[in-house]
Amino acid sequence: MKTIAQESRLIQRIVIIDKDPFSRNWISQLLMRDWRTQVVYEADSIKGFSLAIEGKELQRIDGVVVNLDNFQMDTNCLNNLFMMSSCSTKILLVSTNEFSEFLDFINKENFGGYLIKSEVEISIAWAMIKAIQGYFIISKTIEDSLFQSGIMLNKNILVFDGIEASEFLTESENRNAHLAFVFSMSRGNMADELTITPKSSWTLISTLYGALGIKDLLLGDDWINFNLDQDCIINDHVVSVRNKRSDTSNAATKETLAFHVYTKPKMHKFSSIK
Repeated sequence: MKTIAQESRLIQRIVIIDKDPFSRNWISQLLMRDWRTQVVYEADSIKGFSLAIEGKELQRIDGVVVNLDNFQMDTNCLNNLFMMSSCSTKILLVSTNEFSEFLDFINKENFGGYLIKSEVEISIAWAMIKAIQGYFIISKTIEDSLFQSGIMLNKNILVFDGIEASEFLTESENRNAHLAFVFSMSRGNMADELTITPKSSWTLISTLYGALGIKDLLLGDDWINFNLDQDCIINDHVVSVRNKRSDTSNAATKETLAFHVYTKPKMHKFSSIK
């Protein structure tokens, strides 16, 4: 049997169900960029996911991200998804506009959360990780719906409300961080996009590492309150970088750490009383 420490170091296996290939690719990219999540299957329908389970193509599944858009989703279809998934597999719903019928499934043990796309943006991996940890993850619009419904919930609910990095980055730094760490643009491509010299693009990235707190985090100064000790997988990568002297050999790890810092959401606990 695995210890708690070993379990916390497990990479979470995620399935994406999304009819739109553009949306599916974007969600997949965000999940694959995160050290803690691995995309193990992508389906364009719930039926496709069902066939994969029946055919034993999938073994352990820790989470499922479902894009409700373009599905003409009905409650029977969603109910089948909850029934075919194990209680330990957390199902996270996302959509452009609120699907009010989500309240029908609110007490399902494997319902991990519901987010409006524009409100979660780049933090989908964080949402999946928190759902697997046992939280019910929602965004602001869903928070308002739950409050108005007056339903008393026996759930530990976290509300995502933007990203923490927005509090200490300028508008220009925010755009550049998005290009560098979310789109993972090469320095040459960034130079072309921003119409600057290649040398300036390297300086720009170094400045972003400072503004995001990456340089200080690697030196042990966590002024951004990233709380590395709360996440073993990320911490393991940081320790690896600290133990190596060559910045060149660790450039990719530093960039991916910046992705995790940049995409970390602002979170607060839901209260039924306002």
